[in-house]
Amino acid sequence: MKLVKVIVLKIEKSRRLPTLASFANLGANSFSRYGFPFYQSSQKWHHYSSFGVQLNVPIFSSFKRGARIQQYKIKYEKAKTLTEDTSKRIQLAWENAKSDYEYAIDQYQTSQRTLQLAERIESKQQVKFKEGLSSSFEFTEAQRQLYTEQQNSLKAMLEVINKRAALEKIENKQ
Repeated sequence: MKLVKVIVLKIEKSRRLPTLASFANLGANSFSRYGFPFYQSSQKWHHYSSFGVQLNVPIFSSFKRGARIQQYKIKYEKAKTLTEDTSKRIQLAWENAKSDYEYAIDQYQTSQRTLQLAERIESKQQVKFKEGLSSSFEFTEAQRQLYTEQQNSLKAMLEVINKRAALEKIENKQ
């Protein structure tokens, strides 16, 4: 697209240059009163020729040409800006997706550590409950916390997968 805009701009600028054209015509005529005797050897032919040269020097174009060149320059700059803007948007989207992916990995690692802690607490509460040192409420509360952390860990894992897919999608667009 950039190449087309440059070519159109150069064409518009070249219209300011003088043009030189030439032509040549050769021919023959035959005039007859008696029909169509063109293939007879006695028929007289009248030959003619003309040639010429035309020089066109643009002097004044009522500012139309200059305005058209300015319009093409503006269109070219708009296309160039749009291309740069699109490139920057894609780069920004990629950086955001990468940051989201890295954050999702951190969240997953945090949820794994929290899950390990909840498993240790639940196992200690189970031992205490079997020994009679804690109530069933404390044991079920520890189990509920363990299940909640397992669910959070699965959500974090799913989030990592989704963010990785989004990052790969943007990378494939580039």
